[in-house]
Amino acid sequence: MQVVKLKSRPKSLGLILPVYNEAGSLPKMCDALLQILPKMQSGISVEACFVNNGSTDESLEILLNYDFGTMPVGILSLSRNYGYESALVAGLNFTNFDVYSLVDADGEDPVEILPSFLDQILSGEDLVLGIRGMRHESKFTQVFRRLSYLFLSKVSDEPFTPNSGNFSMFRKNVRDAILVENKVYPFLRATLSRVGLSPKKIAHDRNPRIDGRSKHRHISLYRFAILGFMTSTTWPLRFISYISAFLVSLGALNFLLFRIIFQNKGGGLIDFDALFNLFVLIAISIIGLYLARVYKYTIGRPLYYVDWSNSYESNGFQFHAPENQSND
Repeated sequence: MQVVKLKSRPKSLGLILPVYNEAGSLPKMCDALLQILPKMQSGISVEACFVNNGSTDESLEILLNYDFGTMPVGILSLSRNYGYESALVAGLNFTNFDVYSLVDADGEDPVEILPSFLDQILSGEDLVLGIRGMRHESKFTQVFRRLSYLFLSKVSDEPFTPNSGNFSMFRKNVRDAILVENKVYPFLRATLSRVGLSPKKIAHDRNPRIDGRSKHRHISLYRFAILGFMTSTTWPLRFISYISAFLVSLGALNFLLFRIIFQNKGGGLIDFDALFNLFVLIAISIIGLYLARVYKYTIGRPLYYVDWSNSYESNGFQFHAPENQSND
């Protein structure tokens, strides 16, 4: 029997870097990228796609004026800020490489370990995940992240890798899986775990942000956590069912005990009506959130719109419009 090897050696690597008001970090970040290029294995073409996510500072001008040498670079500009995850999906959607890597443009992701990621891919891995160690942020934010990931890993409908962000490298089959399911409320780190394929995990410490300022306030982190939670699990809906059964049992027991103790005088041992009304309000809120997501999926609005008048290609870089794309 002739054995055919399905995995071919990749020839191209695309770095996808979302950019939102990163004027203070982009020069040093670009310097770091150029420094790691010689460390990549020969025979691999490395290109960079910066996704300008509606930046209002000088980020676009800095990218246009930076000297990338011979490195192929594309700048995909979105019409406004559609969110960090949406920018990543846009970059994956309009490029065509054998291997992809998701990298934050603020300098927190240590690009110096990208050659190690690539070595794993070339050895046969489909997916390499960066596992976060030390982070340069407030204790409160660290605790909040840790608890959020721990809770999500326990209740997620499918496998979820704690302490993994989007800093990763993967083959094109994983990229295709990301694009299939991240069409309305993207949460890529959940997809990277859900795809499976026994991901290779590489631990790393995060760098301090180059410009020292986070673009995300606490309220944004809370919102991101809630959206990611709802994307990854239906546990809140199941929880409503469990509590409903418990309350029905409690109500019946409350009524029977009161009849026995007070001999058919009506009422109950506890104010069951108030407890039930509180539960109904909570249940309606949870169901409403999930129903809103179903509505968004149903109407099928585009995740983003591309501003082609402010998008650029250089040194042979080429954008590849996806099939059935309606927002170009």
